[in-house]
Amino acid sequence: MGQVLIKANRDKLIEHLVEERDTAVDAHYIEDFLLMYRVFINDPTMIFEKLMHWFAESNLRDKIARIVLLWVNNHFNDFECNGEMMQLLDRFEQALERDQMHSQQSLLNIACSVKSRTRNIVYSRSSRDQPLSLSILGGKENGSSGIFVSDVQRGSRAEKIGLKRGDQIIEVNGQSFKKISLIRALEVLRSNTHLSITVKSNLLGFKEMIARSERAVDVEDQCNAYRKGAEIRYTKHRAVSKQSESVQRGSVSCMIGMNPRTGASSFSYLPPSGMISSVGNKTSMMDKLLTMLKGLPSTLPDGPIAESKTLNPTRSNSLRASRSNPDIAGHSVGTSRISTMNIAQYYQPASSPCPEHVLKVYRADQSFKYLTIYKETTAQNVVQLALQEFGMSSDSGSLEWALCETTVTLDGVIKQKRLPDQMNNLAERIQLNSRYYLKNNSRSEPMVPDELAPEVLKEAETHLLQLNAQILAAQLTLQ
Repeated sequence: MGQVLIKANRDKLIEHLVEERDTAVDAHYIEDFLLMYRVFINDPTMIFEKLMHWFAESNLRDKIARIVLLWVNNHFNDFECNGEMMQLLDRFEQALERDQMHSQQSLLNIACSVKSRTRNIVYSRSSRDQPLSLSILGGKENGSSGIFVSDVQRGSRAEKIGLKRGDQIIEVNGQSFKKISLIRALEVLRSNTHLSITVKSNLLGFKEMIARSERAVDVEDQCNAYRKGAEIRYTKHRAVSKQSESVQRGSVSCMIGMNPRTGASSFSYLPPSGMISSVGNKTSMMDKLLTMLKGLPSTLPDGPIAESKTLNPTRSNSLRASRSNPDIAGHSVGTSRISTMNIAQYYQPASSPCPEHVLKVYRADQSFKYLTIYKETTAQNVVQLALQEFGMSSDSGSLEWALCETTVTLDGVIKQKRLPDQMNNLAERIQLNSRYYLKNNSRSEPMVPDELAPEVLKEAETHLLQLNAQILAAQLTLQ
């Protein structure tokens, strides 16, 4: 038994994030606040600025770091869709580095990379001579499988359209940038006045590539081989801030049109010193650092509470996380690196700002699993994911199975159809009186027997008060 804060003004609710309290009684206050603050606070920057202010106090740094990590992990859309919040997050990351909180900094970079989504950006210029005002580094000749944005000029067109430091360039005008040389990437960016760019924030890969470079190599003497067009000069990369300068010591980049007076470009090379971590490596590192998010003691002394009431500490109704929805804050993901990589590939591309959907998929024995997917996830991907969730495997793999939609009409007629493998947006297509089934292609029996039809119709009669309040709040927040 203990006391829980149930009513307070806005400032008191924010202060209660860092106040000492009995975490055994109100263990989920931080998560609840980060979910519901948007009901009474329109501008999240005021919360983050207060957290940054408290971070200056050495005794609160670990607690503030944990709050920010939970915020980024559970609600990364708050940052990804708000430029000011991303700038504050960048300041916080620099503060972690300044105070040598390297474990928390690594966790933050991991969370940002795992939770971020691909973004489509259109960059138009009036002529090819107009500077792009950004710098890039990476390339396969430098031991990297990607091209990264290492700097964006303040106030430039590149900054206004949403490009930022740490973005990995996935594709430009339909051409993949995942395995491309730095020279070729520069050529594509400079030779087109209209650029359709697909990027994804990947601070983890960006920092790892910089950290793995032991020294910068000037190739001044070799640049004549590439001086067939515009004048090109090799230089070491200079970071914008002192903090970035200390992190990127020895790193170099390809500066594209940073000097508006000349059309010349300048770029340098990283020595071939290894590849960027794959999705599996990210998850492996993430698993090793999971417990650090739970760094606070299990019990803390009671602090001042505004208005309170007695509450049983037992909490239930928590949102379930599974292999299909890895969560670095709440639990350890008990899957191998290989299975994590297989699942991760189903979620590409995911370009909408709030893409998460949940499907309820049944088997012939009427058992079911909840699968977290994206709008772009296809029926074939759902089949593959469902087979893993049900623990099913066969020699022929997913080709033996298909996703089937079974519908019960008001007259009690049962209709069944197989969905095309490439059909997507599955969560929004299904009706309340329908179910998705994992069906074996070699069998023809109906997935819903006659005696089960009334139950399907009864499930279609859903009232708002019957819905799980916690899940409803989460979905309303995402919307």
